[in-house]
Amino acid sequence: MAFVRRKKVQKNQAPSVPVMSAPPAYESRVKYDYLDKIKGMFKLFTTVRTANLLEGNFRSKSIGKGMEFYDLREYAYGDDIRDIDWKTSSHANKTLVRRYITDRRHNVLFVLDKGKKMMGDTLGGEPKAELATMIFGTIAYLVERQSADVAVMYSNDKGIMRSPYRMGVNELERVMNEYHSQSYQEPYIHLDELLRKAAEDSRKKRIIVVITDVAGMDSISENTFRRLTVNNDVLFAVMEDYYYTNANTFDIDADDYSDPFISGSRDLHLIEADYRKRMFLKLDRMTKKYRIASTFINKEENIIKRSVELFQRYGKKDFGFGRGKYEDFG
Repeated sequence: MAFVRRKKVQKNQAPSVPVMSAPPAYESRVKYDYLDKIKGMFKLFTTVRTANLLEGNFRSKSIGKGMEFYDLREYAYGDDIRDIDWKTSSHANKTLVRRYITDRRHNVLFVLDKGKKMMGDTLGGEPKAELATMIFGTIAYLVERQSADVAVMYSNDKGIMRSPYRMGVNELERVMNEYHSQSYQEPYIHLDELLRKAAEDSRKKRIIVVITDVAGMDSISENTFRRLTVNNDVLFAVMEDYYYTNANTFDIDADDYSDPFISGSRDLHLIEADYRKRMFLKLDRMTKKYRIASTFINKEENIIKRSVELFQRYGKKDFGFGRGKYEDFG
């Protein structure tokens, strides 16, 4: 049995309504230490491939003068007169300038989708709520180890939850559990508006990692894509929904199992597959247009591999979903 998401099939029309295939009352039965599991996954993955993940053509790294004071030194020709410490210079009887530590850390903001659709399963047959949580935690852990400052943003039932940067691994476990516990509750604002607010959230350049499903990505307007990518490096980790036309699917919205005629129809399955392909091509064109790197992640075992490939492709300016058919990215 698998949770699913899909769209109702009408004549010559692709499916279009969320579905799953298990009891409608969703409650995670998985109880484990997220970070221990993530660390275990890293031990099974070649560490060399995760090194230097944030190198490449990322605009988000600050290269100007930092804000943290380092020391004083004597003025030299070419120094900015605004850096002169006049008070200390008067006591030392020589002109001294302040030096600052240059800020070369990346700020990485995770924007997480949520809602009833997270009760469904991915194309790989895994619960979307669990997988979204693990994708977020794994990438956050990976970039935090490379000295990036990490923050998370999602909409709960009251408004927007936004953590400060420099969350750290100690806080990461708590945030993962907090997000997962409410991941299938309907948000106060949906993904498109949340991303618009993220675009307006800061003038500082950041890497923004969006974790959503195909329906969530398709809900984003072109104007939001445009605004989001003006000052930010943007990457999408996308989950595909289980086929509605597969056997034993359960329609979340209808609160019932799908009609056996639909779930057993080869013709309807081909219609759904064609719809998914056209959706993929549409999103691939959009992400290439706005210089966004995207990947599909449908199984927990593929999170690290797909995430590393995603960052490496962005660093090489390989935008869109990359090479190959979209089914190859599960």
